[in-house]
Amino acid sequence: GGVVNIQAGYTASFIICQFLHNVGSAIGGIHIKKCDFVFSVRIVFLNNKILKSGGAIYMQSAKLSLYVDNIYLLNVGDKGSGIYSSQVDVCVMKKTKFTQNRANNGAGLYLIKTHSAEINNCSFLGNNATENGAGVYLGNIDKILVIDTHFKRNQAKAKGGGLFQIESGETELPKMNIAIFYCNFEANSAQQAGLAVSIKQSQICYLYFITINLGLAKTSSIFDLHSNNLELRNIVIDNLVTETILVES
Repeated sequence: GGVVNIQAGYTASFIICQFLHNVGSAIGGIHIKKCDFVFSVRIVFLNNKILKSGGAIYMQSAKLSLYVDNIYLLNVGDKGSGIYSSQVDVCVMKKTKFTQNRANNGAGLYLIKTHSAEINNCSFLGNNATENGAGVYLGNIDKILVIDTHFKRNQAKAKGGGLFQIESGETELPKMNIAIFYCNFEANSAQQAGLAVSIKQSQICYLYFITINLGLAKTSSIFDLHSNNLELRNIVIDNLVTETILVES
């Protein structure tokens, strides 16, 4: 890791810490591998730069990882400039801010190979991805809840300005269950598709009580959604309320 390297532990806790202006050529400002429980509370990661994945945190293999009241600002990496997380049974994020991070994919959060995840009362502001998923990038997730979270001015050169799930064909994926409730997407952009959300393969996809403010964003679509069971309810787009849409295929 660029700063801290922890492997094969029972519990790793970071509470009220700051990691500022660190540079590394390997993975992660903090590299955590094979810890059962990982807790990150009131941590600030500012301007950390990693050539590979996980500008601030590279998390690999845990039963539970919990992030509360963290700030990820101006970090740079290949994948997951804020957090790169893989092989975690349960991942929970609350009251955490990802702001102006830069990466090829998943500038804010890059989350893969996870059984259950929750993103609650978080914000993704001004993150920039040269490819997909400026705010959040997902792959191989069994189930995820995104609730009461704000996505603003995130920019993806390809797909998923706010949130992106990896396309079928890039890797073998299980069918994901995803619920996005009470979220706001403001002035996000994606040049190819899904300035708000791009979901390429899911079993169930629910979007309830979503507010979209387009701003000056230009794209081929607001939502780019592919699911066996897709339901949208109470979607407000620039103050226009949509009717309920239910698609089953």
